[in-house]
Parts: sequence; C-alpha cells; structure tokens
Amino acid sequence: MERYFFNLISDVVNQDVLTAFQANRPENFSSENFEWLNTLARTTNGSFVDVPSLLERRVKERYRAIRAYHGTRTDNITSFYVHGLLVLNPDKVKASVRENFLCERFPEVTETALTEAFEYVDLWREPRENTVYFFTNHNMHSGMSSNHYVSYGSEYMLSIICHLGRAFNSSYQEVIQETGRSTIIVCDVPLVLIPPPTLTALVKESLYDIFSSLLGADYNYQRGYGNLCIIGSLPAENVISHHTI
Repeated sequence: MERYFFNLISDVVNQDVLTAFQANRPENFSSENFEWLNTLARTTNGSFVDVPSLLERRVKERYRAIRAYHGTRTDNITSFYVHGLLVLNPDKVKASVRENFLCERFPEVTETALTEAFEYVDLWREPRENTVYFFTNHNMHSGMSSNHYVSYGSEYMLSIICHLGRAFNSSYQEVIQETGRSTIIVCDVPLVLIPPPTLTALVKESLYDIFSSLLGADYNYQRGYGNLCIIGSLPAENVISHHTI
C-alpha cells in the first residue's frame, strides 16, 4: 500500500527529497507532525504544500477501496462470502459462551459467574458493536499485540473467558481453539465506510512508514496500519479471498 500511496505524490516527494532525508534525518521526524516533510519538500524542490493533506486528497480521487486483512477463527468461511463481515453481536457471543460453559465439563461455572463476567467486560470494553477492524499488512496478525484475533477469533469472547478464568483460577482459552481454524480474510475496504479521522491517520502512518523504511531494517516502524476500521458491516462483495494459518 505504501508504494501505491507514494506514487501519488512522486511529483512533490521525489527522489531528491528522499535523498535529502537519508543524508540528514530531520530532528523532528515523527508521525504526529509532518512539518519536517513539508519543509523538506519546500527546500528541496520548491513545493509549498501540506504533503499529508495532498496525499489524502489524491487517495480519495484515485481509489475507491483499500486492500486490508481481517483476522478471525471460523469453521464456516462460506458465511463471510454470503453475509460479509458482520459487526459484533454481544448477545450472540454471550449465548455461545453459555452453550460452551454451562455443562458437565465445567461444573464450577454457574449462570451467576457468567453474568458477572458479562457485566464486567461490558463495563470496561470499548464500544465496538458497530465497528469492524482490519490491518493493512496481513503479517501484522502474527504480532504479539494482534495474534489473538487469529488464535481466538472474537476479542469480546476472549475477554469474557479470560475474566471467567480469573474467577476460578483456571485457563479456558483453549476452549475457543477447539473449533474453527485461524483465518485471514482479504478484503477491499471501501473508502466511504472509513471514518475520516481513521483515513487521515492511515495516510500519515503510511507516509511515516515510507520514510522510516529508508533508515534501515533496524529502525522501528509499523510496516502497515493496525487500526483501520469501518462503521457498520463489510458487504460480502468486498470479501475477496481468504487463507488459513
């Protein structure tokens, strides 16, 4: 993605700008304030523009969607091609937890314990009922901060089960892994579904990645954006393919 974005601004951020950056990395280099890049473009080739704003405008003009990846665990991949990626349904998740834990296998788990776990997670979790999340680099799903998506599927269910485990000094995570397979779903995410602040953040992170990559393999950069989200479900027509891990 970064390569395609960079091509959109190659008239402003040309090879001379990249060479100047590598020769003398700006002290204020960051992904929060791009005055360092605006100054570099101005002093190198006389371009008086706000580069992130220019790039975002051209992304909207050039593209209708962004290729991104959704990690999950499923035993019914066909449903994604039929129904798309649906937003969180808390009641459905709670019903699944009840089905798995109110049984002879877990005699210690009661309806009261489950209700307490539900209430605790609902109190502290971020409101995600109407949001679907993606990464722009499928390899990000193997990172320590995000591999739970493909390992356990539902972050909401995992939170409930972890709280339940703490109540009984047990680990129940393996219960989720008894069904389904770790899966990455390839999607074309329509720009019209992406909240404007999220698109702005994605553009800035992509710019930062482009320049961070020039500093060598040891430099700490994201190699992708991990907070891409949309409001509402993703239509089935935007589900392109999938692969299991």
